[in-house]
Amino acid sequence: MLHIRLTWHDLTRIGLAPCADPFGEIVASLDLLRRRSGVGAFGWWRQRVRTRLPASMPLLLWLSRTAPELLMPAAGRHDFEAGLTALKELGTIEEALTGSQLEARDPIQALRDYYEIAVAPHWETIRSQVEADREMRAQILLENGVDALLTSLPWLQWSYPVPEGPELGRGLSLVPAYFAAAPTMIGAGPNPPRLLYPAARLGTPAAKPRQVRVPVPSKALAALLGPTRAEALLILAVGCGTSELAERLGVSPSAVSKHTAVLREAGLITTHRDRNTVLHSLTPLGDALLRS
Repeated sequence: MLHIRLTWHDLTRIGLAPCADPFGEIVASLDLLRRRSGVGAFGWWRQRVRTRLPASMPLLLWLSRTAPELLMPAAGRHDFEAGLTALKELGTIEEALTGSQLEARDPIQALRDYYEIAVAPHWETIRSQVEADREMRAQILLENGVDALLTSLPWLQWSYPVPEGPELGRGLSLVPAYFAAAPTMIGAGPNPPRLLYPAARLGTPAAKPRQVRVPVPSKALAALLGPTRAEALLILAVGCGTSELAERLGVSPSAVSKHTAVLREAGLITTHRDRNTVLHSLTPLGDALLRS
């Protein structure tokens, strides 16, 4: 559970990223590669990418762990090449590496190599799922306001108003990320901090069973919940709708509705409805169960 504090000025400056952020996806995917558990439905991606990682990976893993904001340029961040140019001109990554064992590595080339291997092959999926999430959140904001928007992010706790401070009052940019397994706050300098959060999966073509394997739950989780509900919980680590969940599990939508009702009553998932769209996602308790 991520807890953030918001001032009145923050609440008036909350916004959604206009489109998918390639550098946000880089930061989120590097976090997936570092994790020992809790990768949910992304196990297939991690297994594939780990066999092709470039020699510069230690550099990127170190940066993403110690200073992820250096990998997310404020200028040109929604275009990969423009963002790389901005990072090169700033020189902040090179400055951060000065005096370290990684100083001799080229961070710009490292970013390009990693992007081509880990992110670019999935860009259409990333773009479509991020856009679907944005549309859903924007509709919630339009119809019900900021409170409903922030409440629609089940792993987020927020408090307001709080006293103004030097690190507060800059606003908040919500950045849905396809590869995000957990929310991450990225913030430095005068720009609004960015909250990378797991983008909802709303039944895009890349989520079809022939393209994404259903994750296999542990024996302990299957014994606790039953095999089908355990698989459902793993899939819902990145969120999805009823139809997609039914297709990936190979069961009927009515059967999925029964399974999700049980998981919801147990406090493991939450369900948001927006017109004809239903989105299931993990609660903090469900996320904790997967990580245990």
